[in-house]
Amino acid sequence: MNWTLNRRVLGGLLLGVSLAALAWGLWPLPEQARSLAISPQEMLPVELGSDPALAGLSAVAEPRLLLLVWPSIMRLGDLAEVQLQFGPAEPVDPPEPALASPGEPYSVLAEARLDLPGLPHSPPGEISQALTPGRSLAFVWDLLPVAAGETAGTVWLHLRYTSTTRPELRQVLTAQRIQIRSVDFLGLGGPWARALGSVGVVVGAVLCLDGVVLWLWSRLERKSGV
Repeated sequence: MNWTLNRRVLGGLLLGVSLAALAWGLWPLPEQARSLAISPQEMLPVELGSDPALAGLSAVAEPRLLLLVWPSIMRLGDLAEVQLQFGPAEPVDPPEPALASPGEPYSVLAEARLDLPGLPHSPPGEISQALTPGRSLAFVWDLLPVAAGETAGTVWLHLRYTSTTRPELRQVLTAQRIQIRSVDFLGLGGPWARALGSVGVVVGAVLCLDGVVLWLWSRLERKSGV
């Protein structure tokens, strides 16, 4: 009798902890988002003046909107993303992006970089994409935390103006600070919490609910007249 009681108490504890680990491993985690409007004048280096029309650059002739999304909390071992979108401030009609004129003095590249020391992420270094009129750009970094704690970093975005006949120019658009907290559950990361939680729920239920199963089975037998 004592063994049965102890087994059921142990099973109940295992079931409770496993349910908590499973819920922790599956619970959706919050994200943060930040937007920033950038005018054509802010996209031009001082060497080109402040009027995109005079500079002859259609890629930066219209205002743009920057949207940054990142996880404020992450589970150890779980992948997450930092996303940076840089597109027209207003919908383009028609939606197909226009091409820059071949006669323009510079080609414009948008370059983004994520500085996040202490939290592994990819790709490293700078990511470059051509900036053309009406085109929306997206930069994505994958994160995989390996240690619990707080991590602060910076998402950089700048424009690089290249030409075959003129000196290269650069213009920093923004440096957005972000902070991410990596958490664990009793030392377990997300994948282990979900795996062990699933197994623990089954084992704990078997250990502590066998009496309930037998009672239900006996009731069914009496109702069926067996």
